[in-house]
Amino acid sequence: LGRIQIGIVYLPTGSSGGKEERQAIVLKITNKMKDWKDALQILVGDFNFVVNLRDRFSGDPPSFSGDNDKAEAKQFEKSLLSLGLSELYQPEPTYRNSKDCRSRLDRVYTNIDTYEWLDREIGCVALDWEDKHSRHRAISAFRKSADMKAPGDIALQSEDIGGDDWSKRVK
Repeated sequence: LGRIQIGIVYLPTGSSGGKEERQAIVLKITNKMKDWKDALQILVGDFNFVVNLRDRFSGDPPSFSGDNDKAEAKQFEKSLLSLGLSELYQPEPTYRNSKDCRSRLDRVYTNIDTYEWLDREIGCVALDWEDKHSRHRAISAFRKSADMKAPGDIALQSEDIGGDDWSKRVK
């Protein structure tokens, strides 16, 4: 049996502590997660900053403003890479405010090994907006096994491959 460590994050906003407090919390989290480096690790939540230019847009006409968090995002990525974590990327904004600003604040990071992706579908999607409860939209991470073969779908057999007329049969 394997080990799993799931971290749920809500980092402070720019108006409630800002970048320095977020960086201190990320340092605490990554130091704690280092103890479980051999476990499947999942870090999910509202990080309250964006990692790419196109992760935030606002204004009339709208323009991208994600570069404001560039230095913080670079330090954050360095911390996550030290744990072998990478984002289960989904491109949709997950936060909107009343001033027509949209941001991709909610994300999932994991250390799933590359070989896990060979016969599985692994990803993340943004769910529908539910304005009644939050300005954020939920995200859903998933790992699905490969689809089962349809009845009658038979893999190539060794006797089907090779022989003198093989090159004629595959043209």
